[in-house]
Amino acid sequence: MAARGALAFGEGRNSVLDHLDVAAPKVAAWDACPELFTFLGRPAASHHFDMRLAGGARPRTSGAGPMMQAWLRRKEAVANACLPGLVALADAPPAGSTVLFPQKSPFSTMI
Repeated sequence: MAARGALAFGEGRNSVLDHLDVAAPKVAAWDACPELFTFLGRPAASHHFDMRLAGGARPRTSGAGPMMQAWLRRKEAVANACLPGLVALADAPPAGSTVLFPQKSPFSTMI
């Protein structure tokens, strides 16, 4: 099975920005990072992933900047080896902007 997806919003236009060669951020190793979601009532889809906070802040962190870095992997190892599993990984983490949210709100198409 294979899947191909393209997520596009808005009309096509030229850009002067180029972020193809951005270096990966320096983050702590997986084992040194705390779990991202540990609270009761966490997003239902998060139960399918192991997520670790590698930098920035958790969603709804008052006074923090809108930055979040995370390690994540699917709990089902077989799902990690397929293209749909990769797409699920791309959609699983919350956006950095959720750090600024004042209350619990939907943040993913998987929620």
